[in-house]
Amino acid sequence: MSRSVLIVDDEQPLLEMLETLLGMNGYSVHTAGSAEDALKVLDEVDPDVGLFDMMLPGLNGLRLTARLKAEHRSTVVIIMTGQESNRIPLRAIQMGAFDYLQKPFSSLDTVTEAVERAHAKNREIREREFLARTAP
Repeated sequence: MSRSVLIVDDEQPLLEMLETLLGMNGYSVHTAGSAEDALKVLDEVDPDVGLFDMMLPGLNGLRLTARLKAEHRSTVVIIMTGQESNRIPLRAIQMGAFDYLQKPFSSLDTVTEAVERAHAKNREIREREFLARTAP
């Protein structure tokens, strides 16, 4: 089974590091430096997991999540943020995100573990959708 992730962040070094990290963990990785670029990628792929920065130029990560969920309902989103606010996790969940990560990351294991949990959730969603379509 394919494991795919779309990473959206305007910080190129972080984007490259996450691409390498998740690629080494068996993911097919797609990247974008802005929400607008991410929407173009989403025209081509249906990722299992989205890893979106909160603060993007133009459309922010929460609004990107809402747009993605309209067409890619099974994609599970994790919001990354460097802002320290108790409201961000709540807003992220309200907008359809599955989880959030605080930047800077406490460790790279934090990222891979969050993506693994999101991928497992994606499998559950896709299995439910399949069963609903095939049930008599």
